[in-house]
Amino acid sequence: MEFRDERRTAIIIASGPSAGDADLSLCKGWPVVVVNDCFRLYRDADILYACDRQWWDIHQRDTQNFAGERWTQCAETAQKYGL
Repeated sequence: MEFRDERRTAIIIASGPSAGDADLSLCKGWPVVVVNDCFRLYRDADILYACDRQWWDIHQRDTQNFAGERWTQCAETAQKYGL
């Protein structure tokens, strides 16, 4: 049985040895969250999430052309970069 519930299912692409080898074209049509540098692997993601301020300080400029939403859990970073 294949589980697919568009109201609850999302694909999360996170750093790991297999992230670069995955067939990311299979993500089309699903909500996709990329974590940290994985936004470079899948530019069509809906959300880019990175939690630490240091990551955003380094990569904020690189993420300006990211079409999806940019998220963090750090209120100070969210305010600083409009996340």
